[in-house]
Amino acid sequence: DDIERAVLCELNPALDPAIRNAARAFCENLESSADGWSLCLEKMFKTTVMEVAFYCLGVIQNVVLHK
Repeated sequence: DDIERAVLCELNPALDPAIRNAARAFCENLESSADGWSLCLEKMFKTTVMEVAFYCLGVIQNVVLHK
């Protein structure tokens, strides 16, 4: 899915910088969207990839603490 691919691409230093930048832009867009936190909440409990769950937890934490 898009969230998992974006998070894993962003974390992979071996990928082309343009791909990593596109992944970062996707994540930033998700983080700033009105429903990004709810998408991350759902993804956090469905993913089997620890890095993705941790990223989603960070998005939710940011919403709770700053919005």
